[in-house]
Amino acid sequence: YSPDGKQLAFNRKGQVYWRKYYRGSYATDVTVMHLATKKFTDLTDFDGLDSWPMWGRDGQTLFFVSDRTGSENVWRRDPTGNTAALTTFTTGRVLWPSISSDGAVIAFEREFGIWTLDVASGSTRTLAITRRGAPAAREPERQRLTREFSSLALSPDGKKVAFVARGDIYAASARDGGD
Repeated sequence: YSPDGKQLAFNRKGQVYWRKYYRGSYATDVTVMHLATKKFTDLTDFDGLDSWPMWGRDGQTLFFVSDRTGSENVWRRDPTGNTAALTTFTTGRVLWPSISSDGAVIAFEREFGIWTLDVASGSTRTLAITRRGAPAAREPERQRLTREFSSLALSPDGKKVAFVARGDIYAASARDGGD
């Protein structure tokens, strides 16, 4: 919905965003519905992807993703109908964009990361994401085994030990304490 709630921007056709550079009957265009009059206006007419429309803060400017230059980028359509690319990516996909409530920043997925676009300056950057609460790698399983050993072998450098306990093979540090 536009900021004033009087218009709805959407794609009439089902999106085929998973088909890169799709050209065909399901190619998406940006359409605006004027809610009071129930009038529909197609704002784009491109034989490829014009998708994910987002209203600017002014309620007149629309932002969307298009592959009209051969790669997916964020575009702006101003109130006079002029369109221009805001990003100039030549590789990768631009997916799932979302504009901030103040219309200043558009966030999107690109190359398996989260990116932001400063609408005023046109600058893009990737966000550094630090996972918290989940280990980056699988933690080694630690067990205390005290009986039912059937085999034992020390590594040639004397730093590791391999053994069989209860029919399973284990490896551990040969240092005292098992680190």
